[in-house]
Amino acid sequence: MTLRPTISYPNRKPPVTMGAFLWLVALLAPWAFLIRRLCFLWETDPQYAYGWSVPALAAVLACLRWPGQPARQQVRAGVLIFLVAALILPIRVLQEAAPDWSVANWSLGLAATLLTFLLLCRSGGLRWACWFLFPLLFLLTAIPWPQRLDLWLTQSLMQRVAALTVELLGWLSIPAFRQGNLIHLPVGPIGIDEACSGIRSLQAMLMASLFLGELCRLTVFRRIGLVLAGFVLAFAGNVIRTTLLSAIAARSGLGSIHAWHDPAGLAILCFGLAGAWLLATFWRSPVSPMSATGSVSSIPQLPALFPVGIILSLLFTEASVHLWYAAHESTAPSLHLAFAWPSQEKTFHSISIPESARRVLLFSSGDAAAWQDSAGRGWSAYHLTWAPGRTSTQSARMHRPETCLEATGAVLIRDFGREVAPVPGGSLSCREYLFQRDGAPLYVLFSLFEQRPADRDPGAMLQDWSGWSRIQRALAGQRNLGQESVELAMAPSPSEPYPDTSAPIGLLKTRLTRLVSLVPLVSLPPAQR
Repeated sequence: MTLRPTISYPNRKPPVTMGAFLWLVALLAPWAFLIRRLCFLWETDPQYAYGWSVPALAAVLACLRWPGQPARQQVRAGVLIFLVAALILPIRVLQEAAPDWSVANWSLGLAATLLTFLLLCRSGGLRWACWFLFPLLFLLTAIPWPQRLDLWLTQSLMQRVAALTVELLGWLSIPAFRQGNLIHLPVGPIGIDEACSGIRSLQAMLMASLFLGELCRLTVFRRIGLVLAGFVLAFAGNVIRTTLLSAIAARSGLGSIHAWHDPAGLAILCFGLAGAWLLATFWRSPVSPMSATGSVSSIPQLPALFPVGIILSLLFTEASVHLWYAAHESTAPSLHLAFAWPSQEKTFHSISIPESARRVLLFSSGDAAAWQDSAGRGWSAYHLTWAPGRTSTQSARMHRPETCLEATGAVLIRDFGREVAPVPGGSLSCREYLFQRDGAPLYVLFSLFEQRPADRDPGAMLQDWSGWSRIQRALAGQRNLGQESVELAMAPSPSEPYPDTSAPIGLLKTRLTRLVSLVPLVSLPPAQR
């Protein structure tokens, strides 16, 4: 019998054990749960399309930190882990009712962050968990910003980009002047919309600057400087982009912009990323602060109770949310905005909605018209419909007079607030505005309506999109509702000056009652539902 020598491999890494596999499952489950909720926001709003890359970049940062991890310690955190997992249920109920609500999305993101951090503490101690805190917090950059902050930044950037573009065009001997977010050239006006405001570049550069700062292992102050430099590069790049497009339009006509719009945007984004990367490389410390302080490299292990308990908790949360809304949706009434267009007016004519607006707003159907009444007042009305679905609320919320009208050169003078306007069949929660366009006043009434709400009594629950209204919708079991918007605008006759705003606002409400009525959705033909 021949004996063969035993060959050992001292440097060979042991295979991943079941305990290590369960540890990975426990860490990834909360984020898979969150990312599934955020995917439709990334898909609906191009402003946050960069969110698709954030999970992969966070995984890269975590892998880079793995070799230098400190020594582990055992910490008891089981009770806190399951308490945080239980908090996800009420957050998901709110988030399902208002998937675009930043409070619900950020609450869900922070809950996933805290749950993962506690699991890391349970695996290796507080110091070990803090070592991986930056990749964990980096995932939060994929969550959309609060809408008020987003809207304020967008409007501010559009105005400043338009103003600087006009100034640079003057240096190039191209005559131009600004009106709101419009740049008037000899060949016609050019609108500065959200895509040209720089807000998309600003948010993408924030994410990229944070990633490069960690990748190059910069100090805290240099990381702050890199973020600020990224903001400057994004803003300067968009000013250069709009100036270039305006110069091309002045030379070759407005139709030539379409061929250069997207390539110029891509070139400016590459310019900003390249500038941030060069600055991060220049500031990179020659000595890495992530030098290994421990010899631990194996994957931690957790008792099966934690990953199994977390997964069962998340499954229970999803089942509970589905059952809660399904029980209410089966009995909720459905109403629809029926329009009676004043086609008898001699000047009545339909308005074509641009295809670019359809791509941005993603509405299912839309109608628009303009006319002039016997008193010489100019009227226009827009009626857009979003079919029920996961993206209906988010898409409808992107259509606001503050954004759409200012993009056409109108300047917001006053927001009169929200009030209830009676219409045949019920009432609508409306908001009135006063704009100035071409030196003349423009009064606007806007309403965003849900086709299947339980708030027909205005005193019970208004469609004002406030935090309390969203909570009420969650308690009432309302989600995935079809959205409709109506925007009614009136330009007074030059011979009809108004000493105050009560008269034109009253005219808007009167016209609304003649134009719009609420009817049961089931009474409509299938083709119009």
